[in-house]
Amino acid sequence: MTSQNPPLSDREPERPPQSAEPLPAPPLGLGPHGLTAYWNALIPVAGILTALLIAYWAATGGPPALLWGICLGLLLLTGATARYVQQQARAMGAERIALAGEHERRIEELDARSRSLSLLYATAGTIAGSLDLETVLGQTAQAAQRALRAAGALVATCDPHLGELRIRAACGFGRRLVAAPELGGFALSLARTAAECREPALAGFVERYEVRLPIQLRALGLEEALLVPLRTRNQTVGVVVLLYEQQSGLGPDELRLAAALASQAAVATDNANLYETTDQELKATVAKLQALVGGLLAVGTADEVEVGLAVAAEQARSIVPCRTAFFLVAEPDRRELRCRAAAGTHAAEPTEYRLGMGALLGGAAAERCATLVLPDPQSPEAWPPALAQALGRQPRSSVAVPVLVEQECWGVLELHDRTGAEAFGAEDVTLLAAFAAHVGLSLHKATLLAETRELSRRDALTGLHNRRSLMERLTDEVARSRRFGTPLSVLLLDLDGFKEVNDEHGHPAGDRVLVEVAELLQSDTRTIDTVARLGGDEFAVLLAGTPPESAQPVAERICSLVAAHAVALPDSGSAVVRTSIGVAGCEPGASEWTPAALLQAADTALYEAKRAGKNTVRLHEGPPPQAADQPPGQPAGAAA
Repeated sequence: MTSQNPPLSDREPERPPQSAEPLPAPPLGLGPHGLTAYWNALIPVAGILTALLIAYWAATGGPPALLWGICLGLLLLTGATARYVQQQARAMGAERIALAGEHERRIEELDARSRSLSLLYATAGTIAGSLDLETVLGQTAQAAQRALRAAGALVATCDPHLGELRIRAACGFGRRLVAAPELGGFALSLARTAAECREPALAGFVERYEVRLPIQLRALGLEEALLVPLRTRNQTVGVVVLLYEQQSGLGPDELRLAAALASQAAVATDNANLYETTDQELKATVAKLQALVGGLLAVGTADEVEVGLAVAAEQARSIVPCRTAFFLVAEPDRRELRCRAAAGTHAAEPTEYRLGMGALLGGAAAERCATLVLPDPQSPEAWPPALAQALGRQPRSSVAVPVLVEQECWGVLELHDRTGAEAFGAEDVTLLAAFAAHVGLSLHKATLLAETRELSRRDALTGLHNRRSLMERLTDEVARSRRFGTPLSVLLLDLDGFKEVNDEHGHPAGDRVLVEVAELLQSDTRTIDTVARLGGDEFAVLLAGTPPESAQPVAERICSLVAAHAVALPDSGSAVVRTSIGVAGCEPGASEWTPAALLQAADTALYEAKRAGKNTVRLHEGPPPQAADQPPGQPAGAAA
């Protein structure tokens, strides 16, 4: 916000009412004109007295010599009196002239003081009405230069964060001093010298000055400087340096004016500094809150747990800038934390960073369910060596924030090496705690969602893939086979004699048979293969990268394995079931095969195995079936 007042150069000074002191009254006397009149009247009086004396002595017959002596005395007395009167007249005239000069000088002084006070009043109104620091400092420099008749001015302020002076405004001679790179150091030196003063002080090159100036400044034409500190609340917030190219002749009145101007400027500068600092702090707080909200939204939209972990680690660095962030997740046995995501720079792979519960910074935070900061000003302690080994360096600062889900520690956010500060502060901890609380809920939601998705793709009894999951895998494998020219085979299994087990021993016994057959199938296949239960006693095995001729021996081995396995039943009995298997597959480059065609071909081969006496394997040979138009996942014989 800037002031709406006009600049000082365009403003007519407002003169307050003058209260001049009355001049002293002239001394009592006739004055030059009165003395002249007195002298003009004295001559005829003296003549008359002389004539009367002569007439008196003539009438009485007195001696003429005495008479002439008296007349001569009177004439001499009259002349002396006249000379004295003239001298007094001249002296009184000179005194009158001196009093008139003194009166004029005092009027000029009062007029100059009035102009200075008007300028001070206008400047105070201008700088007090502005919260823009640059405007305040510029107006202060102009006002000080005009009020104290200086050749130039410099204004510097103290940086509230670094505690250093910085030149912020200059005018007149001060601009030349600041603009020259080789002279900028002298300007800053003058400002530092002024900051050491408690009140305005004159500086020059000779010993009579309170402060001595560097002799190099005299070569620039500088003769004198007035150093004015801007002090408020017992601290220096800035300085004003007034520069003179000749002796300024500043007296006590000018120094008092400089002090008054400095007082107004100090208050305005302090207010502008406070506003600027508050504005910057508010902007920084808004930026942090925006980063926090952005991080919360980013984590909240992550449906996959691993994606959410990576996003959380990266967003934590955005909320609180740091060099490295780890996301440690508690293992199911709650005895160890394992790094599942990392952001920034780190030495080891994230998955290699593990901590025991209660060990090091992250383990201790997880065990206590409390945020821990290192180094802690209240309780300094040495850095754990394993932490430095994981980071590849000795960290300067660290913070570990537990991620809680239902009052239990689900994981820990661990941040190292705060950027822009020596350590993590209380505000950082508050932001990270709020972020960690939301991260816990979001990742817990993502975990539940992942578990729900997995359950929707799994058979509830056996834990195998269900029909939906099989069709998704089969579609992906057929697309991969077409793209890369790899073979693919499908086995469809149907248990022989399963109905009899259900009828004789009950459905719990049948469930037991299905579970153990599922375990046999999983143990006899590779991890890249997919074993699924289609429903009832039907199973399917998807053999990735396996041609049909290689899939047939696998099916025969499964037949033998199932037939040789006796299932222990809940009623203390046992049962042996057998299986019939249909095999279908596509050779490399066979693009005519579709997921439905593969299942239909395997289903056809399965029914051929059933008709051949069961407990056997049949391989579909030839092209894909022509009637492969049923919905995906619905084998051809399912309706039979």
